[in-house]
Amino acid sequence: MTPTLKNAGFGASILLLAATGTSFAADEIAEQAEQNQPEQVAVQLDQIDVTDERDQAGFLEKKPSDLLFGFKKPLSKTPRSATFVSDDTVEAFGATTVNDLISLAPGTFTASFYGVEGALNIRGTLAETYFHGFKRIENRGTYQTPIGASSRIDILRGPPTANTGPGKVGGYLNLEPKTAKLNEQGGFLSEITGEVTGTFGSYNKSNGTFQVGIPLTVGKADGGVYFYGELEDSGSYYRGITPEHQLVQVTSDFDANNGWTFGGGVMIYTAKGYVQTPGWNRLTQDLIDNGTYTTGQNTGLTDTNGNGYLDRSELPNDGAGLELTSNPQCFGGCDVSPVYLTLDTGVGTTNLSGRDVHISDADYSDTTTLTLFGDVIHEMEDGSQLKIQGFFDYLDNERFVSYGFPADYKAFTVEGRLSYLFDVDVPDAPITLRNNIGVSNRYYDVTAKESYNYGGIAIDRRDISAGASPTDILGSPFQTGSGYTW
Repeated sequence: MTPTLKNAGFGASILLLAATGTSFAADEIAEQAEQNQPEQVAVQLDQIDVTDERDQAGFLEKKPSDLLFGFKKPLSKTPRSATFVSDDTVEAFGATTVNDLISLAPGTFTASFYGVEGALNIRGTLAETYFHGFKRIENRGTYQTPIGASSRIDILRGPPTANTGPGKVGGYLNLEPKTAKLNEQGGFLSEITGEVTGTFGSYNKSNGTFQVGIPLTVGKADGGVYFYGELEDSGSYYRGITPEHQLVQVTSDFDANNGWTFGGGVMIYTAKGYVQTPGWNRLTQDLIDNGTYTTGQNTGLTDTNGNGYLDRSELPNDGAGLELTSNPQCFGGCDVSPVYLTLDTGVGTTNLSGRDVHISDADYSDTTTLTLFGDVIHEMEDGSQLKIQGFFDYLDNERFVSYGFPADYKAFTVEGRLSYLFDVDVPDAPITLRNNIGVSNRYYDVTAKESYNYGGIAIDRRDISAGASPTDILGSPFQTGSGYTW
């Protein structure tokens, strides 16, 4: 071991001397280079300003809004978790439904209601939908909530404020209609402005919009009227679902130039084809992973009168204790699988496309909504403000889902709101208290009819690969003589 240590020390000494020599040579070269360089002159730079943009995506609305607390306050100075999305942002990100808003607002998720985009999920709760600060009839997958007629979409996370009344703790979605006003601070369009758009795409996508704003002067009052129309007649990625809707919205705003302002509007919406579907039936892990679907039909039940669906009298035991969820055995707790629950023909497997879902030509959903609102606002000389507001919302929906869920909803709500906003200066202190006091009354009237056909659901009877057949479509109370009642 000793010779090895000596050799190692000798080699290290040679390397050290070589490195030292190299260092001396480098110093000499550097010194000569400095002597040959011309004398440098100091340069005075202009002032450089560095700014930090916290909202690079442009989501932070800087304009004041009176939605949350009644008095106008910018979102950056509002102690609530909220997102205000302008119509320009909606267009820039290609958002067309409420589900698209999840990419614009944190804490929001899609709400699964059998494929119909009616509401958002905010903080784990199905969010309510407001219009101009007023609560609408709840949309639990009844129709696709339109957002194209909105100038701004407000998403509040957490319980609503006292300004809008009680609501769900998760949050809500507020739609502000397009108007002839330039912004909430005032001002109106100075000339007629309008836009026409057409959208065409895959799966027979077809949508058209028309909007025009017209400035008006009535006597000494300045203002304007804004029209918006939308027409949708499209196909869908899912075969058998063909949504279509029509929307007309008209708003008007006027400033009497004496402290009084007036505003109001109406929105009419009709839709059909937004049919609820459970998607796939006969669910297995192999179906999820590889698309392998269990085929087969049951011939134990017969459409004896040939009307295209099963009357109640054509069901086992006249519909009593009905269990039709076979795949391929009874899933309802039966000890022995009855004959009408067994797949007895065409049993096998096939590869199922993701576009094929549980749907039939008998399924439908027809919706009509009517929404009205009006504002009368008086600005006092001392800066205080009196608001008188009214709101009306109506919903009429009739739907049928062929596995056994018909429903008929008729509902309306009326709300009146009176509020007074004023400031109070605290004596001998640089503090001003902003106050909003008011009273509101909200009235609901609902007639909701739902039938689960005495507990009978025929989801697994249908072979999706073969399509709907009369023996996997249940009748409904809408069909006279079917034997079903509400």
